[in-house]
Amino acid sequence: MARSTATDQWVTRILDHRFDASAGTARSGAAEQPDAAVAGGRESPPVIAGGLQFRKLMLLWRGAQSELAANMGDLGRMVLARPDVQADPRFPEVQKAVARLPDLIPIFSEELEDVLDRGLNAGPGAEGTGLAAEGVEAVDAYRQQLDGSPELAALEKLAADDLGVGIRLHRALDDALRELRVELARQAA
Repeated sequence: MARSTATDQWVTRILDHRFDASAGTARSGAAEQPDAAVAGGRESPPVIAGGLQFRKLMLLWRGAQSELAANMGDLGRMVLARPDVQADPRFPEVQKAVARLPDLIPIFSEELEDVLDRGLNAGPGAEGTGLAAEGVEAVDAYRQQLDGSPELAALEKLAADDLGVGIRLHRALDDALRELRVELARQAA
């Protein structure tokens, strides 16, 4: 399940805002002068709120979790809609098994969301850098947990091989965690 165009547009609008450090207010990047201010003949870097990148990462993580949940539901409905499955005398057992599919989703600690939430409120600098380093550790732990749960990857393969659909289950989380790690490591450096 791909991100909707409306969601992409909304995220783009949010990320296009710069924060005016002197007034503490957001203003659209489209109406601004160039990002860099000239001071003493040298350009100074733009002032960007530390929480802005953490907001993007929080949206990415929550989006991946939502995608997984929706795709898991879609997979269950596809299985139950098959005439051969409905005709099978074990159909009630299949219904119960499909109802338990969400139990295969790993239960992650809330460490990553806590770090990202604290990052939303952090200013640029050492605090944001430290939180990004904590986030890298949380992502690494989540990826180990995900790798230790091969059921999601097996269900993806089942959907592709038996149902002929490319549905993202394991990949939804894995791709997001990879992207989160890259961005958090960049911020931590």
